[in-house]
Amino acid sequence: MIFLFFVVYRDVTFNAHWSRACGDTAGAQGMDAYGISVIVRGTGEYGSAIARELFLAGNAVVLQQSTPPAEIRRLRCFSDAWFCSPGPFAMASLSGAQLEGVFARRVDSPATLTACLGRREAIPLAAMPLEHVISAWPWAVLVDARMLRAPAKPQRHLAGLTIGLGGGFLGGETVDLVIGCDDQNPGAFVPTGHCLPFPQEESGPLRTVCRAPHDGIFHTAARIGDRVSPGETIGWVGASEIRIPDHAPQNSLIRGLPRDGATVRDSDEILDLAPPGSRVSGVSVKARTITRAVMLAIASDGEPIHDFLLRHWR
Repeated sequence: MIFLFFVVYRDVTFNAHWSRACGDTAGAQGMDAYGISVIVRGTGEYGSAIARELFLAGNAVVLQQSTPPAEIRRLRCFSDAWFCSPGPFAMASLSGAQLEGVFARRVDSPATLTACLGRREAIPLAAMPLEHVISAWPWAVLVDARMLRAPAKPQRHLAGLTIGLGGGFLGGETVDLVIGCDDQNPGAFVPTGHCLPFPQEESGPLRTVCRAPHDGIFHTAARIGDRVSPGETIGWVGASEIRIPDHAPQNSLIRGLPRDGATVRDSDEILDLAPPGSRVSGVSVKARTITRAVMLAIASDGEPIHDFLLRHWR
């Protein structure tokens, strides 16, 4: 079934989306070289998984993030590429971040962005305002994967098809289509005119987190993947020591941790622990499910498929 889905996805829908983005038949020539053109806003787990899958399918994909990302599950996304200095194209592995064999590298100008798209060696991470990215290329699809905590501004005019993940979006108004990211039904399509509540994030008994006690600079004494036990020091926010909580399971694995020297705010998540034996890097099952929903939405050209839950075909 997945194979048939990709046949439709590659051969039927791309021409339609590219033509909508370009406004004329010239788009068909560009489609042959680049697939469809997609902006993915945000560098977190879900945005990175979506960008990776679209890139592997042969499309022109860019991640857009104008401010320093705050993701702490850094081995599950491309966020670390934002902090790398733009380097030679051939050095993407040294000047970017890697997620399951795909690299992303930072670009700081529209000219560098288009050059990176042409070379197809890595996903460009545009560390620039959205309007600069919009003006650099005719975009067929926009996916907003920033996991907002406030209502989104209208974006339907920015691309032929616009998709919002999680809360803050109103299908048919601010974006064309909304996809849920909650634990119960990740990848569920939200009916037009409905808005999901905040937050749309992971929770549950298998997740242990610590939050910053105040604003400050985080310095780490540990790494993602380290095995830790209650009471161990894993870093500091300013002069405040951060220890593994007493209620954490023995031999927990660090799944999320800020970069050393990161600026954190009061109550920001600064530690995410996973149970012993968990996978702390790569694309998660939940991110793959949400990615499939986005791919299906693009393949269906945004037609109503609201009651379809991805658990039926995982």
